[in-house]
Amino acid sequence: MSINSTVINTKAIDKEELKRYREDFNRTHLSVETAMQRVQLHRDYIAHAARYSHVIGKHLLSSKTRKLNGGNGPSVLDIGCGPELQLLNSMHCNRVKCNEYIGLEAADKFKSRGTERLENTVLSGKSNSLKNVSLHARADFLTHDFGENKTFDTVVCLEVIEHVQPYQANEFLWRTRSLMHDDSVFWVSTPCYDEKTGAADNHPNEMTYEALGALMEDLGYEIEEVYGTFASQKDYKHLIGTVIPKDFFDKLSAYYDTTLVSNMLAPVVGAENSRNALWKLRKNQSENYTRRFQGLPFVEGPWSNNENWKELMGRN
Repeated sequence: MSINSTVINTKAIDKEELKRYREDFNRTHLSVETAMQRVQLHRDYIAHAARYSHVIGKHLLSSKTRKLNGGNGPSVLDIGCGPELQLLNSMHCNRVKCNEYIGLEAADKFKSRGTERLENTVLSGKSNSLKNVSLHARADFLTHDFGENKTFDTVVCLEVIEHVQPYQANEFLWRTRSLMHDDSVFWVSTPCYDEKTGAADNHPNEMTYEALGALMEDLGYEIEEVYGTFASQKDYKHLIGTVIPKDFFDKLSAYYDTTLVSNMLAPVVGAENSRNALWKLRKNQSENYTRRFQGLPFVEGPWSNNENWKELMGRN
């Protein structure tokens, strides 16, 4: 494979396997581009765009990350890259250096509005910054063949875990860790389940903030950072006047609608008071690492909107 080569694959699946595949994975996705056509954006879309902005601006464009692999940038695995290839398009527009990019997507195919900007550069192998790009539609991360002892510098999995069954989410996190070396960074985002609010209809597995944090630490991850990405006012109203200065809140609310305010205040009030969180993880290498959460079996339930999590209690 040449240094700028591009591969686009669609996995062949027989009818029975395709039926099982579609039952196991909820393949709905957020389209930021579609959302931009509306006058008013929902907080989910604003948060989605902000996640990409954070991963790119705070990580992929950092001088340390850009210097990896002899100055060619990091190797990136994008799990659930989306049929519109939002991260890859953003990396292209921001001239992110990338030594290798693999995008896995459960949908049947990539949409033309996701590939059209990339056709004459990235997908034709002419990009000087994004190299060795391979895209895989109808891909199953749990069974995908990455090759022996393959690792990535950066792994991104945004808004995916809530779309798969609990045992798959557990295996997702297990397998991701096996694809990381000692200096790898894993970015994962997902809703924080609230039993009173309930889960979205297309989310078979929303986990609570405490349960997901405990699970990730149980599986050998070190939580370096965690950010709230949007929050409901009912969850942070007790912080107005203390963590959030009331005058500041009033001025924001006088101009912005509650949607935008919920996105702006989520990092301030913390993931524990938010409806969605972005986690920055590494492999737990240090014996001195102090856990943020107690072990999953000791976390008060319910852990998720899916009762099948009870069957995983005590499973590594």
